[in-house]
Amino acid sequence: MSFTAKIRRSDRYSIHCTPRSGSESQQCDERQPLRPQPHSCTMLYEEIEEATRSDDQTLDHPRVLLLRTQVATDSAPWLTTELYLTQVKKGRWGRNAEPACPLPPLFTEVLPHACAVCARSALIGATIQRCGRCKVARYCSAHCAKLHWPQHKAVCAELMQAPVPVTGKDYEVPLSAAAAYFHRRRARCCVCQDASAKLSLCGRCKGVAYCAKCVEKHPAAECDAAILEQCCLGLVSDMGAPLTLASRSPLRGSRPDGWKAYFEEKLWDFEAEAGLLALGPPMAMLTEALSLPIMLATYLPDKASVAHVVGAAPVDLVGVQRFREVFGWRPELRRLAVCLVGNSLRDCTEKQPPAERDDRLLVLEVRGGPYGAAALPPVDLIVLLGFDAAAAEVALARGRPMVVLAATRAAADEAYAFFSTRAERTAAPRENPFRGLRPRRAAAPATGFLYANHWVVEVGARAA
Repeated sequence: MSFTAKIRRSDRYSIHCTPRSGSESQQCDERQPLRPQPHSCTMLYEEIEEATRSDDQTLDHPRVLLLRTQVATDSAPWLTTELYLTQVKKGRWGRNAEPACPLPPLFTEVLPHACAVCARSALIGATIQRCGRCKVARYCSAHCAKLHWPQHKAVCAELMQAPVPVTGKDYEVPLSAAAAYFHRRRARCCVCQDASAKLSLCGRCKGVAYCAKCVEKHPAAECDAAILEQCCLGLVSDMGAPLTLASRSPLRGSRPDGWKAYFEEKLWDFEAEAGLLALGPPMAMLTEALSLPIMLATYLPDKASVAHVVGAAPVDLVGVQRFREVFGWRPELRRLAVCLVGNSLRDCTEKQPPAERDDRLLVLEVRGGPYGAAALPPVDLIVLLGFDAAAAEVALARGRPMVVLAATRAAADEAYAFFSTRAERTAAPRENPFRGLRPRRAAAPATGFLYANHWVVEVGARAA
């Protein structure tokens, strides 16, 4: 994988000091616990930049992990953007020297100013050019354009005929599903949605553009999100799939109240190097993978073991071992059955083999089609991914606790309005402290970024 981080477990609790000059020396106890030192973040950043300048240096240097602890928040529990971007640029995707690996079809996401095949962009020095015919699809090289042509030729002519949008409502035109996907993700001004004007890229993230009448300074939080969005796709290009893991041991104390507290305890508890997880792209993908299992562990009733997840997509079947995270939060469970239902899924049943030193049984049931037509075992908890009125009616009829997980506040409000008049108890939408932290660009005419499971609506049984 490209984000190289070589870890030695013996370095976890030690700092190896090097004399700064011939007359200055320092001695450190090799087993002395790591404690915050009176260094400023700026000083630590400069030292880490020097320590990780070459490819043969490690990312698990105690000062790297110390800085992660100091700058981590619930919405960004990783190292600063500038530091992890330095590491991203050392990988195959980030070096921009040889052709990058195409994104697998299941994980392909088109960004407005990036290559439609490998997601390289000006952020890492790639030269991006438009398709000469439709002027919508973008590529970093002739190699990627040729790879994409067998799929692109089916929509290229349709995109040529589509009018260039000037306002947000212009994106709502009758097109095929494939053409509409590209049309709503074409390069445009991020403020007024005008795709016909001359655009200027943000000089830092290279992922957002402004027209002349809307030009303004890109807010730092959105700029960081645009960089992270591109780097996550770069990690998929290098690895072939998102990072999906479960931690290896139960929680030791009280349940954490957010990602910062979670990773303070769990950073060393994964089959991945701690230095790697200190970087933004791997950790953002890991939070997205663990968000649903943590929600199951949080809302699954006592002595319950069967959950229906409605509205699932094929991508939700990747890395199903991540559902073992539920056992870490609920050690009393000996068995867990997760039933995924979605219109684009195919029926299958799979019993996951026990993990190392863990004999608890994880059963995965997958059913395609509408929720009401699926043959499933009796349920203890129903999780709705997004809001669908037909599925919600079926869920209410089953008379079990429900949780709605939505990416947007609008979808959460719609779910609340629906259930508040039909269920005994419906809690107002609230932000999920364990939402996925991988940003995904909203398709036009919407703006900003979406995050998996951002909003939670808790629902009781049907009202009498």
